[in-house]
Amino acid sequence: MQEVDATQKPPETDAETALIGEDRLAQSRIRIGQSFFRSAVLSAYNSRCCITGLSIPSLLVASHIVPWKLDKPNRMNPSNGLPLSALHDKAFDTGLLTIEEDMTVRVSRKHAAIDDEFFSSSIESYDGQPICLPEKFGPDPEFLAYHRERVFQG
Repeated sequence: MQEVDATQKPPETDAETALIGEDRLAQSRIRIGQSFFRSAVLSAYNSRCCITGLSIPSLLVASHIVPWKLDKPNRMNPSNGLPLSALHDKAFDTGLLTIEEDMTVRVSRKHAAIDDEFFSSSIESYDGQPICLPEKFGPDPEFLAYHRERVFQG
């Protein structure tokens, strides 16, 4: 039998509801203009991931280079965006990969020793590979420098 801490707040739902699973209304923030940003970024790159070439729209993310919350003036700037697969977007956002000055992918060495075949084939294999660049709205070098210095895990 597990002891219960009497100082803890009771859960918001009773035990029976928690076991069934229910919906609850919640208030959330939405990013006004995000669809414009997505359209502009994807259009510039012919609706393909700039790392892998993936072209399935539902699996693509218009990823901000400098995070949305940190740079209000450039939230809608397509040069602050990269079209990435959902997996590579998450890797970019968490600093597992970045884009070098020469527009090649750099994968964090902190994770290179992990014995994970999927990581090796889907992320690490792109290390040193050039990204596809658009004719207009290419990634701003200053934004990429910010990402390398502040987000990338080296």
